[in-house]
Amino acid sequence: MKRGYTLVEVAIIISIIGIVATLAWGGMSQHFPRYRLVQSAKMLKSHLMKMRKIAVQTNRETRIYFPNGGSDCSDSSNWGTKWILAVGDKSVGSTSWDILPEDASDDGVDDDQGFGIFDTSLSGNEKAIDICLDQWSTMTGPSFNGANNTDAIVFSPRGWVSNPSTDFNSNGYIDLKLVNQVAARSGRIDTITLRIARSGMVRLVAYDGQFSSHQVGSNLNSSQ
Repeated sequence: MKRGYTLVEVAIIISIIGIVATLAWGGMSQHFPRYRLVQSAKMLKSHLMKMRKIAVQTNRETRIYFPNGGSDCSDSSNWGTKWILAVGDKSVGSTSWDILPEDASDDGVDDDQGFGIFDTSLSGNEKAIDICLDQWSTMTGPSFNGANNTDAIVFSPRGWVSNPSTDFNSNGYIDLKLVNQVAARSGRIDTITLRIARSGMVRLVAYDGQFSSHQVGSNLNSSQ
């Protein structure tokens, strides 16, 4: 003769399921910020390579502009950033920029910017909670014929970065560092740096405080 479960037995089973689910969620939730960090770094890298390719194909300058500049990531509550993809009106010294998709040539008005603005803040279209783009020392951008490219990386039609030498560090790179603020709040370092060379190549270098500085995310490194 079959018998059903008693209320006590059901309560015990539910409690066990709840405990297992809590433990599983706690383990998984630690990886969510790291996943967002990696995805944000890969997305920014893909946009850099995209604008380099468009510059070569169209024989015009392209740029990625960071309108908010870098953030003070030492404040672990500070996160989110924004970047804009645009094509210039000249091969050198562009003074007008058409935010993707290119449409200004149709009617002289840049009225469609749906593919060119990426905002990782809480209200943005590419929300990346607790991922911060760190401040850089300087990024004046090329200023040929008075062009204003502050806080922008500009690609020439040859696919090279047109920024002046003062924008590059002593190792010959422009470094953009993304920081996992959840790790920062727990006293741990977890960052991915995009290293942009003069040639336009981009390399991802990961650093996690659990490892030494000689073991820095080799699976994320790329020169493509």
